[in-house]
Amino acid sequence: MIGSGQVLDAVFTWTVGPDCTLPQIAFTNFSSGNPISYVWSMGDGTTYTDTNVVHTYAAPGFYFVELLVYDLSGCSSPDSVTVPVNVLPPQVVVADFTVDAVQTCTGTAVSTTNLSTGPAPQPQWDMGDGIVYVAPFVPYHLYPNPGTYTITLIVNDPIACNTSDTMSVVIQVDSLLPITAGFTLATVPDCNQLVVQSSNTSTGDNLQFAWDMGDGTQYTDTNVTHTYTLTGTYTVQLIVTDSLGCNPPDTVTTQVSYAAPAPVVAAFTVSQVIDCALNSVQTVNQSTGATMSFAWDMGDGNTYGNVTDVLHNYAVQGTYNIQLIVSDVNGCVPNDTVVVPITIAPPVILDAAFTVSQEPDCDELKVDCTNLSTGPAPSYSWDMGDGTTYTSTDVVDHVYAVPGTYTITLIATDTLSCNGADTTSLQVTFAPFAPVAASFNPVQVVDCGQLIVNATNTSTGSFMVFAWDMGDGTQYADTNVSHTYTTAGTYDVQLVVSDLAGCSPNDTASITVVVDPLTPVVSDFTITQVGSCALLTVQGINQSTGDSIAFSWDMGDGTTYTTTNVSHQYTSPGVYTVELFVEDLACGNDATYSVTVTVIDALPLVLVSSGAICPDSTTTLFATGISGGATYLWNNGSTADSLVVSVAGSYWVTASTGLCLGSDTVDIVEADDLDLSYGFDACPGAPITLTIPFQGTAYLWETGDEQQNLYLLFPGLDTTDYDFQVWDSYGCLHEDSVTVTPMDSVPQLFAPNAFTPDGDGINDEFVITGYGEEKIELLIFNRWGEQIFKSTSLTDAWNGSFNGQIKQDVYVYKLRYNGECAHEDVGMIGHVTVLK
Repeated sequence: MIGSGQVLDAVFTWTVGPDCTLPQIAFTNFSSGNPISYVWSMGDGTTYTDTNVVHTYAAPGFYFVELLVYDLSGCSSPDSVTVPVNVLPPQVVVADFTVDAVQTCTGTAVSTTNLSTGPAPQPQWDMGDGIVYVAPFVPYHLYPNPGTYTITLIVNDPIACNTSDTMSVVIQVDSLLPITAGFTLATVPDCNQLVVQSSNTSTGDNLQFAWDMGDGTQYTDTNVTHTYTLTGTYTVQLIVTDSLGCNPPDTVTTQVSYAAPAPVVAAFTVSQVIDCALNSVQTVNQSTGATMSFAWDMGDGNTYGNVTDVLHNYAVQGTYNIQLIVSDVNGCVPNDTVVVPITIAPPVILDAAFTVSQEPDCDELKVDCTNLSTGPAPSYSWDMGDGTTYTSTDVVDHVYAVPGTYTITLIATDTLSCNGADTTSLQVTFAPFAPVAASFNPVQVVDCGQLIVNATNTSTGSFMVFAWDMGDGTQYADTNVSHTYTTAGTYDVQLVVSDLAGCSPNDTASITVVVDPLTPVVSDFTITQVGSCALLTVQGINQSTGDSIAFSWDMGDGTTYTTTNVSHQYTSPGVYTVELFVEDLACGNDATYSVTVTVIDALPLVLVSSGAICPDSTTTLFATGISGGATYLWNNGSTADSLVVSVAGSYWVTASTGLCLGSDTVDIVEADDLDLSYGFDACPGAPITLTIPFQGTAYLWETGDEQQNLYLLFPGLDTTDYDFQVWDSYGCLHEDSVTVTPMDSVPQLFAPNAFTPDGDGINDEFVITGYGEEKIELLIFNRWGEQIFKSTSLTDAWNGSFNGQIKQDVYVYKLRYNGECAHEDVGMIGHVTVLK
């Protein structure tokens, strides 16, 4: 046959059509060689003769599609190609995501992970606080305020289906309100047990409670009711924590005591009320016990209910037995009864009384009378003994005409119903005026510790007042004086006597006194062990001072001595208190002094029981436990009582007092020189936790924090060193720092559009470059949609081959990645050309 000379070549491609309910495939014919007719076999029994075909499959599956092509003349043989087609189900958008925490604290970021499926390249996030993120961002969101927030993800299908799906998650953001633990306890009365009920006053958010009632019982309720059956004092503790761990816990304790019910004891006093018309008595209840009630029987047929005290009026005078019955209102203890007799006496009778004072005056003989009468007596009558009378109630001033002795009489009259009266009298004597004459006798008082002089006034005269000058600047206005001088010496003591009424001139008496010092008594001594250890002998040297002193020793083991010094042998080693009593036989003063002495039969020696040498430092060992005069020998030849060591090892020392010999050994270790510095990468503006990498006994950061962990918000502007200190179990200080380096806040990746895999070492591979990525996924497809390469690392590059062959062509790549700090997914789709 005569033909075109071109060879038929059957070629087609296929793509999924935009259909959301049926698997619809579009087939495009690329056959060459001037074909004029086509026969399609779709692999499901359907055939077409069109150039291009759009076919809808009844169900998803794997189909072998064949295209047979013919030319015009039939000169060339027909050609066919069979392509396997994987028909997938329609893609439906399904929104799905997770959050790293549905409960968190203010200041802590919430991270989301998009798990949606279907064609949804443009997800939209509503964070519930007015903030909305749109793809490619994946929220890593910080809630500054506490509350309940609903995070909503909306995903849309961008193709013809135009379907969408929505998913929401509710999260709780807790505040950083500090926890304050608090409660009060109320007790419920009971005879054989104590019931307490709590009222929880703690404050804070998301609180959890742990009660310890002090008797081994624990609760986790907000409030508790607990019963104690054993008497005692219990410490009730409440620990309050935040269920989300946003705030440190707080603890508060209180004590509650339960004692057996106290018995009731009835007691009262009773007294008659002063009243002329009524026979009244008043009781004063003195009963003891808890939760008491009272019942009174007044002995005259009258009773009173539950009142504490009683005011009662008897109809007639006489003797009555008043009974008080005391009961426990809870019925826990038996009642108690007391009976007190009371005799109702006649009304109180008046008692007339007064005082008289004579006022000095040169020309008048004057007295002041002060009324001190008791009883109902509103009426008084005075008789001054010289024919003068008064009716004053309180005070009477009277002047007598001539010296002499007068009897003053007060008559008190009761004008009330009692109608009683009483009379009393006092005598006053006015002698003729006498001029003043100063005179006194000074005597030094025998005293062991002070320089005391007593001066006895022997002056005479009328209306005298006194002025003393003790010769050392001290003055007195008393009749007699007792004065203590600060130093011994000779002093001129002067007494000036004045007439208070000014009726006679002053008079002065002076006497020179010599004040001698007297030695005070002081008890003092030393006590030491002497001789061989085995003799258990001590010697006491008396160092007491004083005049005419006598001694009494108590050796602490029942032995006494009266000698000045003592030498005493004990029967067994031990600690004894030796006491010396010193007495001044002349003045009666005394003093006591005691000393504790340790009597040994072997030398006690104690070194530092354990110790350590800090890096670049030393430590000092001290030999202790020896009193006086010991000599030492250390293993390095030192004879001091202490040794400075800089190297770990075993050290020993011997000591001798002349009486005994002893030795001891101690092991010293060397503390580790720790290198605790390390680096930490952090995202700018993110909260971070730095940890001192050593379990110490105390911690200190440069910020002032004293915990092993340091919580802070890293600004991320520059690389920052955070210095810290930590103390180990030996007390050694170690200093170091944590270097925090900021990471890239936003990732950036770049892909070339061509490369030449020709083996010349230049541009041989398809390499993705950039910075700040955390995870990546690179997929490469050929023109038929087959995936020919996959990588999850920037270091894993594509060399252009598929199934061992490199074909020059244009390929599609799909790159998806997220950042170290910005965790939202970023997608890139592009083309790369392989050139040979």
